[in-house]
Amino acid sequence: MVGFVEKKTPVSVVPRTSVLERDKKGMPLWDTSSRILALVGDNAIVAKKDTSPQDLKHLFVVILPEDGPDCSACGETLVRVDSNRVVMRVEPEKVNGLLSALHAMKGARCGLLGALPEVPIVPALPEPPSPWIGVEAKLDYIKHAMKGIKPSALESVIQTLCSMGTRVHDTPKGQTAGDKVEAFYKSTRNLAHQAKVRLISHKDTKQESVIVTIPGTVAPGETVVLGCHIDSWNAASSHDNPAPGADDDASGVACLVAVFNALMKLGPPARTIELHGYAAEEVGRTGSKDIASCYRVQARNVVAMLQLDMVLYPPCPGEEKVLWFVRQDTNETLRQQLSALGATYLETTSQEIDDVLGSSDHASWFALNYPTVWPFEHPSNGNLHGAGDTLESLGNQKKEALQRALLHARLALAFAAHFGGVSAPPATPPRRRGGASNGGLSRKKANGRKG
Repeated sequence: MVGFVEKKTPVSVVPRTSVLERDKKGMPLWDTSSRILALVGDNAIVAKKDTSPQDLKHLFVVILPEDGPDCSACGETLVRVDSNRVVMRVEPEKVNGLLSALHAMKGARCGLLGALPEVPIVPALPEPPSPWIGVEAKLDYIKHAMKGIKPSALESVIQTLCSMGTRVHDTPKGQTAGDKVEAFYKSTRNLAHQAKVRLISHKDTKQESVIVTIPGTVAPGETVVLGCHIDSWNAASSHDNPAPGADDDASGVACLVAVFNALMKLGPPARTIELHGYAAEEVGRTGSKDIASCYRVQARNVVAMLQLDMVLYPPCPGEEKVLWFVRQDTNETLRQQLSALGATYLETTSQEIDDVLGSSDHASWFALNYPTVWPFEHPSNGNLHGAGDTLESLGNQKKEALQRALLHARLALAFAAHFGGVSAPPATPPRRRGGASNGGLSRKKANGRKG
């Protein structure tokens, strides 16, 4: 176990409820001399109002159980948040060493580090997650759109990303991952609804995040976010060895690309829908931390956030129709609502997972009090963070694995449609017989496409 420093530290931990109580006018009741940095589980990490910005540099929430490895050579432990997490100061050159030590823990998964923002932020209480279309409704046009998502399309995206060899954020190839993911979205035929694709740069990594925005037509100031991460990792040697990252997290990227393609064939959403591909998740959720912090500072109203990270590994026999939801850093109401959507459209049942040794980009949003949900694979892939995280390593289970990803892609489409308020596609006008219009040309030829 890491020893604790005795000197005065720039952060402290208090119960989450004590800093989020409100008076009759709805104003926060926390100590005005301090500011919340992040909400982690049942606790809040706070800093004094006059804390020096220098004191808040290179701070991470680290998944490090009380009986975990000694990581004192990698950084300074400032405070323990709970039985599984501490706040550490880790200099950039020691992050890789810390990750290697953490990945040696039994059951270690993704998201073992979460960078804290350097500027204190006071979050607002989240509103209860509210779908635009009730989760009890079953819409024929959504069900039809789900059928258009095919395993072959998911496989194509996953294989393309794996063929890069590595997407580790600070490698030359990894620094082009944003361009690769951007191309998936821009290659979509018939971009509709004024959709925009853009790359987001970050201070702490040269890898860029990707944000796709579909503006809302009724309530554009309300945003629904679907996220994944575009980087990969090799725990043995993050730069010299391959890090194909099929499950972690090319699978999430593939699902969101499929959701986007489906949305382009439907009607416009009432709320703004954004699909995010985050940079450098594996080294502290760098991309999602920056974006979530920016949205909080701008007081952006994110009504719900769904993360897809590791959705490719095949389930246990007999559990093909079971969805698994992680409780850690997620919203209970949102878990129930997404479970209901799964039952409605996919005829699934749901189970919840406790004590996941790791997390993902949704934690960056949850820390700032946005409602989040994380459907997850179960059991977990034993080939994570290594050269074996490929479709080929699944052998004769490859088909079952792609079906698992397909289930999550269709679930994500239901989430986007109901929380975003996606309308039915416009009716297709009937075609005239004989091609009498358009100068006798068929409609396809008149549009410049092959007949």
